[in-house]
Amino acid sequence: KPLGKHRADVLKTYIDHLESRAVKLSKRTVGEVMHMSGFSRDYAEGWCSGNDNAIHEMLAAGIKVEGE
Repeated sequence: KPLGKHRADVLKTYIDHLESRAVKLSKRTVGEVMHMSGFSRDYAEGWCSGNDNAIHEMLAAGIKVEGE
């Protein structure tokens, strides 16, 4: 019997760690981003679209996304 943890135990611990990941990322409206960016609608729409894509990809990867 090898010393220390078995490979399966190490992998389970790592999987548990990955599944417990979470980030905080605010979902903002176009109006909110326009106000913060100096009222540029094109910038605000692009920012919101990129933010939505990031949230989607993180959720697909099993990362919890929490708002502020």
